[in-house]
Amino acid sequence: MKKFVVLLLTLAMIPSIQSCKKKEETPKPTAKELLTKDDWRHVKTESYDTSGNLVNTQTLNHKVVFTVSGDYYYYNDSGDISDYGTWELLDDDTKILITHHSGGNNFTFDIEKLTENEFNFSITGSTGKYIFYHTR
Repeated sequence: MKKFVVLLLTLAMIPSIQSCKKKEETPKPTAKELLTKDDWRHVKTESYDTSGNLVNTQTLNHKVVFTVSGDYYYYNDSGDISDYGTWELLDDDTKILITHHSGGNNFTFDIEKLTENEFNFSITGSTGKYIFYHTR
């Protein structure tokens, strides 16, 4: 009888032992995974003067695609490719280098925000700052 009680107590403890297991956490997606997961909508561009004053806001509905292989495609309102080139993440994924094949120009942008549904980057030059807003 004593063995039976010990066996019952042991069986009763099994669920509590399993509940103490660490839950496996889903790894946080990398910046590259976030960028290439799906298309982005370029919805707005804001420009600021050198004093930080908002000068202009342009509302858009353009599509941007970043591929895993490092290419990007920018589609205009008509759905036609209006620009394309390559992209590369820099400085621990805090910057993105975009090389335009159509003009051969290189621009390094600061990544302001990169989440599942938002991607905002900026560039500051001699005339001020430009922020480009994207959503899914």
